[in-house]
Amino acid sequence: EAAKEGDLKLLKDMHKYDRYLMFEYDQFSQTPLHWAVKWNHPDCVHWMIREGVNIDAKDILGRSALMMAVVSDHEDIVVMLILGYANPTYF
Repeated sequence: EAAKEGDLKLLKDMHKYDRYLMFEYDQFSQTPLHWAVKWNHPDCVHWMIREGVNIDAKDILGRSALMMAVVSDHEDIVVMLILGYANPTYF
């Protein structure tokens, strides 16, 4: 929920409590990174990349965070993901 809302402070606080929460999947197999990308929260995306999230994780429909950023036309996030070594052939 923190990633969806773009609450970076809460994400950081939760990360201090449990470093593995960023690797959790919801009922759609989406990670917090997917949600931050979907709702266009570049500050959260940048922080999660720096913290080592699985940048190429796919949801239940096979969508990666990079694919969601491209489809949603979030150019700044697309650049961040590619610079963070997201696999552009992992569509």
